Amino acid sequence: MAGRMLQPVAAMAERAEQITSESLSQRLPNPNPQDEIGRLADVFNDTLERLESSFDFLTQFTADASHELRTPLTALRAVGEVALREEGDVSALRGTVGSMLEEAQRLNDQIDSLLMLARGDTHQQPLQVEPVNLAGFIEQVKEWVEVLAAEKQQRIEIETDRSLVVNTDPRLLRHALSNLLHNAIFYSDEGTCIRITAFIRDAETIIEVAD
Repeated sequence: MAGRMLQPVAAMAERAEQITSESLSQRLPNPNPQDEIGRLADVFNDTLERLESSFDFLTQFTADASHELRTPLTALRAVGEVALREEGDVSALRGTVGSMLEEAQRLNDQIDSLLMLARGDTHQQPLQVEPVNLAGFIEQVKEWVEVLAAEKQQRIEIETDRSLVVNTDPRLLRHALSNLLHNAIFYSDEGTCIRITAFIRDAETIIEVAD
């Protein structure tokens, strides 16, 4: 009788030993959810579900980090390669160092953006809304990603009213717009024109990225 009563526990233990970080979608067997052993299995399965969700978030965050950091790192490499090919003119070298420092600052801003994204996904990041002139803002984001577009002979054009101002969190908007531009550059053919348009429609501000 004791053996028969403990058989579900033995089955649960056997399945638990087989679960790894690559198989968190598996769940413990629970033939009778109404008894004490069944309720224990439910608790374990709920824990596995939370662990699976946490691992999925970590995987997505790693992918986002790789995606976001590629732009400033590519720009740093491109500026350095150009400097190596040029003659040793002091003023040109100062300009190169200045460009590299700018890209390093952008890299630092991207890291801050990723940390902001991580806190936002865990509901720890409050919005910081302020007035933003869209024309200048979009132009700035365009400059950050142009080095990637240049690699594929693509051009980025902007169409917007220069007086258009919106109340928004600039960090979140920069993150969203740069992601759209990254995808447009990556998935478009060489020589493509990528157009950023901002306008008012039905009392809402619309930003479109089209290839």
